[in-house]
Amino acid sequence: MASLIEKLRIELSEINEKILNHPSLKELSREVLEKFIYNQLYIIPHDLRSLSIMLSRCRDKLELDFFKILVNGDYNAYNEILKLAEELNISFDYSKLNPKAISYTHFLSWLALNGTPGDSAVALVVNIPVW
Repeated sequence: MASLIEKLRIELSEINEKILNHPSLKELSREVLEKFIYNQLYIIPHDLRSLSIMLSRCRDKLELDFFKILVNGDYNAYNEILKLAEELNISFDYSKLNPKAISYTHFLSWLALNGTPGDSAVALVVNIPVW
């Protein structure tokens, strides 16, 4: 019997394929890169806050280890996106955000406050193929 995560990944497989095979990933233009950076400058710090809340709600060492790895990863990603933004002379600008691109980070915020560490872990792990 397939696990919950396997079942969810099957349900999301069509969407994941569209993401992984999107034309903008094959030939990255400056415009696409800038859009990515603007959105990531918003997403990563918000996800860091959510992951920190998730970390604070952990009930055992296994959960702590899992969420600590994610916090560390997002912290490192934030430092790298800041370097890239500086190199390309890009400053954060709310008007450049794509609501579709940032909606998942708002879901993670809600989940961090209202879900269990298990709920949060499933929501995060199920997206690893396109994360």
